[in-house]
Amino acid sequence: MAVTPLEDAAAVQASLRRDVAEHPEEFVVFPTEAGAGQFMSEHRFSVEVETSGRILSRGVMGYWQGKTIVVLPWEPLKNFQ
Repeated sequence: MAVTPLEDAAAVQASLRRDVAEHPEEFVVFPTEAGAGQFMSEHRFSVEVETSGRILSRGVMGYWQGKTIVVLPWEPLKNFQ
């Protein structure tokens, strides 16, 4: 059975969430692209912008002071009843 693009995107996002949780000191995390874009604009002289569409599609926007700038939208709260 082939993996759908939606399933692949969910798996990539889950993997990125794990990486951020396990190594938070290696990331600058934003819940939206707008927030990441503003940060990158404010630090434009010290940010290396990611140019690969494949990497960008995984939520990696660039690099700053040895950290990876990522967009990781808030995960919806789960109802634990």
